[in-house]
Amino acid sequence: MQFAAPQALYWLLLALPIMGFFLLRQRRRRVAVPSVMFWEQVYEEDRPRWWWRRLRHVVSLLLQLLLLLLLALALANPVFSWQADQVRTVALVIDNSASMAATDITPSRFAWAKREALNLLDTLRESDQVSVVTTAVPQVELGLTGHRKTIRQTIQELRCTDAPGQLDQAMVMARRLVGGAKNGSVLVLTDQVVQLEEYSEVSVMTCGTNAGNVAITQLQSRRNLDDRLGFQVFVELSNFSDESRKIQLEISLGGNLLDVVPVELAAEEQRRLILDYNSPEGGELIATFELEDALASDNRTVAILTPVPPQQVVLVSPGSLFLENVLAAIPRIEVVRRDDVPPELPVSTILILHRTDVSEIPQGRVMVIDPVVDSNLWKMDGVVADPIVVKQVENSPLMTHVNLRDLTFPGARRVRMNDPHETLAESLDGDPLYLAKQTSDRSLLVLPVDLDRSDLPLRTAFPILVANAIAWFQGVQGEMKSTVATGEVRTLRLPQTANRQWQLVRPDGITRMLTAGEELVVGPLDQCGLWMLEPQLGESEGEVATPIQIACNLADSNESDVRTVATEASPASFAGGWGTRPLWLYLVLLAVLGSAIEWYLYQRRWVG
Repeated sequence: MQFAAPQALYWLLLALPIMGFFLLRQRRRRVAVPSVMFWEQVYEEDRPRWWWRRLRHVVSLLLQLLLLLLLALALANPVFSWQADQVRTVALVIDNSASMAATDITPSRFAWAKREALNLLDTLRESDQVSVVTTAVPQVELGLTGHRKTIRQTIQELRCTDAPGQLDQAMVMARRLVGGAKNGSVLVLTDQVVQLEEYSEVSVMTCGTNAGNVAITQLQSRRNLDDRLGFQVFVELSNFSDESRKIQLEISLGGNLLDVVPVELAAEEQRRLILDYNSPEGGELIATFELEDALASDNRTVAILTPVPPQQVVLVSPGSLFLENVLAAIPRIEVVRRDDVPPELPVSTILILHRTDVSEIPQGRVMVIDPVVDSNLWKMDGVVADPIVVKQVENSPLMTHVNLRDLTFPGARRVRMNDPHETLAESLDGDPLYLAKQTSDRSLLVLPVDLDRSDLPLRTAFPILVANAIAWFQGVQGEMKSTVATGEVRTLRLPQTANRQWQLVRPDGITRMLTAGEELVVGPLDQCGLWMLEPQLGESEGEVATPIQIACNLADSNESDVRTVATEASPASFAGGWGTRPLWLYLVLLAVLGSAIEWYLYQRRWVG
């Protein structure tokens, strides 16, 4: 037998004062009486208990010494040699991936895993060592320890995530924890199929049923290439079941319902939808449906749609009702009317010169309509003889949905560009009627057409042509903020700002402070929804930084397909066998029992 705290045996020295008190106990007084006749009668009546009265003090002493021995041994925490040789080292691998939230097992598969882990904990000996490893973002939640309260609290505080499981990595961690132990073993609690050919020390308990599930396995959105106000939504739907399912797919933007799309999915069908919508607004785009299936986390997905930014347009013109109305009809356009060119223009501002005598064309974004004088970029060469459009470029974003063929532009002026350019529309004689020039510091469009004499402003092509020009100046190229799959890590390049403290807000509202340099690493993202990075107050007053949004979804077919077959390992193989409670506990119980017996035999009055 071994003792965990052998110094506690010094408590046995208390036997000396106990024996001293016994030897120095009070003696009975001798009293002289005139007659013993009455005392003899009392003695005869008490004779059956006489032997006990003589021995009860000795019995009480022995019981007190036995009580002291039991308490001292309990404090020394004895362990049998065979118990020391059979100390177990168990690594619990608990699957907390997205599929474990399935409710085909009441209340969920993850709740089953935690319950089985706690049941196993009750069967182990006090000296056994236990560690806890999770799989969604593989990590050691608790290192090897024998403290039962800590192990139980760790298991109870585990939460299920929306990240995919990485069971192989978690098993590698668990095997390393128990690799040097004599009686090391690994127990995996999961709903996945595990190949154990190479892992002799690993046992698996799986849960789950053949429950079906319908999931949104992909969601992306982007602005259209040819329409600055339009956007597309890409949705992938999967039916992981043996029967057809009908759903109502709801698409909403910024809390407003855009569309409801009825979809019927055949058994095992995967369908991709591309939906077109039109809105200058942006924000949180949500695709969701209501269906009672096994897993709820993949019934709702989010994406971020980039809003169309406001665009300032400076119009320098003697007056054109057609042009002004077209610009006013384009959403997110702020038109500033002027009689002359401003001396300075912001880089993002678009300048439209209509029938002006400006000879020095500024750098930046400029559209010239009906030029009348030479400039630093072109020379005027009279009037086009036959201003009928016979040829136009089809693959340019400037000409998307614009058809100028056979249109006549009376009074169109011939423009000779000084530098290379692109002719978008030309006459029968090859004179340019619409041209573009783009360099590193200049974006230029020239439309040498008299709007008052031409019927172009009366055609539907004119507002489309102007809208395409605005989008071309803005550089709209179908901007898309890709959604992120759960479990991924994002590295973000931060703007040049003094902000170094950022607050990370999870979809469930839990916040955490992060310190960043030029880059900020966020993740692994283990929850579906919209993650937010909010900059804290910088060092300079009035500093403003834009929050960063990250849309995260469960985009993993393996997690959404929750169908599995439960196979349980024998819990008896992990049980500690006889004596799961520590020996000191039994010694304390015996001491309490001995104390009760001592009180009953010695303190109780015996009445015949």
